[in-house]
Amino acid sequence: MIETLIDHIRESLADIPDNLLELKRLQVKLPEAYKGEDNFENLDVWLQGLLRFLKVHHLTGADKDRDRVLITGTCLKGKAEQWFSHEVEHPNHLTCCWTFKSIVVELYCAFITTAMAQKAMDHYKQISYLHKDGVFGFYHKLRTWAARITQYPDSYSFKRKLFNGLLDNYQCHLAIYDRISAKHSMLDEIVGRA
Repeated sequence: MIETLIDHIRESLADIPDNLLELKRLQVKLPEAYKGEDNFENLDVWLQGLLRFLKVHHLTGADKDRDRVLITGTCLKGKAEQWFSHEVEHPNHLTCCWTFKSIVVELYCAFITTAMAQKAMDHYKQISYLHKDGVFGFYHKLRTWAARITQYPDSYSFKRKLFNGLLDNYQCHLAIYDRISAKHSMLDEIVGRA
């Protein structure tokens, strides 16, 4: 989960070319402050809003990391703000060189408990196909909750959960007419043909 988080931050903060004029006129506010709740959704929504703000305001690239650290501290409240003040800004803090990435990872480690990770796993296991959401909605829910569990499922396990969660008539049609299976087919084939 942490590796996925770091990769996501790295990709999001890749340098943005200065010639994107349409972004310069766009006004984006800082996200609502993260308060240190033990809730994946709250922390993830906060992070996505913060990354969006940083990209639009061209606060990307290695030379802007100190600015990102400073901005991160301004959009924390409650327990998260106390953690930031003590661990990052306090003169006697143990870590001497905080980066934006390391702060976000430590926020996840400090506030998302093992119990919340277990709840995410339980929720992932219980996700079922709903006709109103369709196949793509089912796939999206699976993907969202898979990203919140401690160990992202391997490709085959994820495809098997998706395929086996479909309605029986979808499974039969895919298997008989399209020769699609969790074991031998690509994920986009399962989602696209169902």
